[in-house]
Amino acid sequence: MAAKIGTSPGYLHDLEKGRRRPSPRLVVEIERTTGISRHDLLPEIFGAKPAPKTEAA
Repeated sequence: MAAKIGTSPGYLHDLEKGRRRPSPRLVVEIERTTGISRHDLLPEIFGAKPAPKTEAA
C-alpha cells in the first residue's frame, strides 16, 4: 500500500499509529487507492463530508 500512495512503509505505519498527520496530497492519494473519503481522513482541511445526493420526489 505504501508504494501505491507514494510513501514509505515506516511513514504509513506512523500515520496508522497517529504519530504523524498526512499531508493533503497524501490524503488524496489514500482516497484514490482505498476509497476512504478525504473528508473523513482530514476534515480540518477538506471540510465535513458532503451529504449524499438524493433524488427529488
